[in-house]
Amino acid sequence: MDRLLRESNPPTGQLASPKPQYKKPGEDAYEPVEGQYGAPFAILKNASGQVISPATDAKLEQVRALLQVLTGKDYAKDATLALVIAALDNIQAEVAATKAAVQSANAMKLFGASLSDRPPAGSVPVGTTFTLPNEDLDTWISDGTRWVVV
Repeated sequence: MDRLLRESNPPTGQLASPKPQYKKPGEDAYEPVEGQYGAPFAILKNASGQVISPATDAKLEQVRALLQVLTGKDYAKDATLALVIAALDNIQAEVAATKAAVQSANAMKLFGASLSDRPPAGSVPVGTTFTLPNEDLDTWISDGTRWVVV
């Protein structure tokens, strides 16, 4: 059974508290955590297990500073944004054209309750239809001067 390392001289009336410690891989015993300036510290190692030197640490700090400068910048963003805006402009133009075509097509389909609701044939675009919603769906089409039964 593993036992934690405990302080050797606890305050009067208190149980001994565990010391800062770690368990080394491959060993059964706990080791005290080494510290510096009154706190635990770690030694940084690279992928091959070599200690990163202060010179390397300085280089890492330079890289970190450069990355921080670049963090707020997205050089691809401007070009991508321009493409997105152009695509949105094209879509907006297509939507406007489609909407106009639908409105035009709808404007050319007239309905009424009786023939008295039908406008003069010359006041509507050629090809406009007028339909009575009766059993036979009586429909006329304007040739620009008169209404022709369809």
